[in-house]
Amino acid sequence: MKRIFTAFLCLFAMVGMAQITLPFEYKEGDFPTGMTGNGLGRYVDIKTKLKFDKQGDELILSLPSLPQSCVLEYNIKRNGGENQHNIFDVECSNNGTTYTILKHYTNNFATNLKHESLQIPAATMSIRFKYTQRKKRGNVGIGMIKINSLLLIIGESGYTTFYCGYPYKMPTGLTGNTVKVSGMNVTLTPSYASGSNVPANTPLLISGTEGNHTATILTETVPAFSGTNLLKGTLTEQAITAPAGGMVYVFAKDDTDGLGFYWQNGTDGTTLTNAAGKCYLEVSGGSGVQGFRLDGTLTAIEAAATEKADEQIYDLSGRRVNNAGRGLYIVNGKKVIR
Repeated sequence: MKRIFTAFLCLFAMVGMAQITLPFEYKEGDFPTGMTGNGLGRYVDIKTKLKFDKQGDELILSLPSLPQSCVLEYNIKRNGGENQHNIFDVECSNNGTTYTILKHYTNNFATNLKHESLQIPAATMSIRFKYTQRKKRGNVGIGMIKINSLLLIIGESGYTTFYCGYPYKMPTGLTGNTVKVSGMNVTLTPSYASGSNVPANTPLLISGTEGNHTATILTETVPAFSGTNLLKGTLTEQAITAPAGGMVYVFAKDDTDGLGFYWQNGTDGTTLTNAAGKCYLEVSGGSGVQGFRLDGTLTAIEAAATEKADEQIYDLSGRRVNNAGRGLYIVNGKKVIR
């Protein structure tokens, strides 16, 4: 019981701790809000100003909650001659109590100043630099700590949705698209080109080159998007309910219809669970559409008003159907969901 209570107190302390402000950069001097140290010394004439010289020395950064991965940069160097039994770790935690090692340093690392760049997982609560083992001689110097970019990952499809609580610069090779629906067609508008500034809390369908891209967080305020955009986003995982008479769609790849916005599996289009930092499509007016493919083709439900009396309906086995119930059929050579 005592151990559980102690862990709870530690977590409570981390949750209540002041957080760094993004974008963040520290070079020397007094610690900013959200940055705390234990047992650290200072170098006067060395670029790595923070000195870790004994077991237990640590530096902790308390982060705001981020739905995306961010990028941690820092300079590191061993000082004071040859290091012996010098074990130094850079770690992260999503609860303030249990840490995972991101980078592990052992004896005689970084004889010269070394610049490191590490990917920090989404939802990380704190980052810790820690001297973990008793030394014989030699110190560790840390300097220029920076977090000023988020990771934007494009898969092999060339698309992803993205929702960020900070203004940022659109990475090279990527385009931010807004989405609108006209009748039975979905249209992508390239609203933010590579290098343009994107306002905070702007839901976008990002298209571009496959790979990991870094979106630089901006300090200035960027005017909100003023055009039509039916995408919505959330910074945390949330249960979403469609407005009265409307429907909501997640961006996904269907085995049959390919990339598009579809009802989430197991729903009737009136609810969905939106992932943190992602976007969904909200359509009002009861369009009777189960999904929109990116090629502009819709998947229709109950499109009886447009059906002709002499249409040819078959099931997926090729058998003619006279009274079609709900399901997937071939109607005049096209797949239709009823």
